[in-house]
Amino acid sequence: MEFHFYPDYASVVAAFDAQEIDGLSSILPPDIQGTAARDDVQLFSSVESGYENVLLNVANPNAPFFQDRSVRQGLLHAIDRDALIRDALAGQGIVANSLFSPEHWAYSDTVAVYSYNPAQAAQLFDAAGWVDSDGDGVRDKDGKPFAFILLVPLAITSTKRMVRRLGGRRWNLLHRLVYLSAIAASVHYYLLVRADKLLPLAFATTLFLLLLWRGRDWSRRIGQP
Repeated sequence: MEFHFYPDYASVVAAFDAQEIDGLSSILPPDIQGTAARDDVQLFSSVESGYENVLLNVANPNAPFFQDRSVRQGLLHAIDRDALIRDALAGQGIVANSLFSPEHWAYSDTVAVYSYNPAQAAQLFDAAGWVDSDGDGVRDKDGKPFAFILLVPLAITSTKRMVRRLGGRRWNLLHRLVYLSAIAASVHYYLLVRADKLLPLAFATTLFLLLLWRGRDWSRRIGQP
């Protein structure tokens, strides 16, 4: 048996198509359907010892609702994680209800399970005081909207493993799109706040200065021989 090492995911796939290697350790979800349709490929799936999660900043003063356990439970019930696995990961994953996978010796089947249940999520939000008081489709409490920003693609692709799987070019492209996401989030925040616009303008100004500094840094790199 021989092991071949390649700089990125695209190089591995190209080597496999060129019959330089006989197997791949993994393929990305967007490629699963096409690969499964090939007659010269056999796919095998197994549970990996890892997981992806979203960490909520409970110390963020701009999102105090994260400190409320009912709100956190409501968010879990409001997200169809099975659909995310089916549609975004081509079915290659399982919903995590614990830090340990069901195959792990330390896993306990008594752990709380928060399945997709929009009705229960709505009840939890209502009980916590987050209701749509003005009928605009956004829950609010004490004049503040229930809104926050998630940079999930940036977070889950920041590991060394994901950099290797995506390849340097794809990874750089994805992370550059974060700048557009930040601009869109600033505009969304400004339009969402109905009363005092000072804080959204402060965020937008800070973002503008950071992007300006980043643009100058890029210009210097391009100008270097």
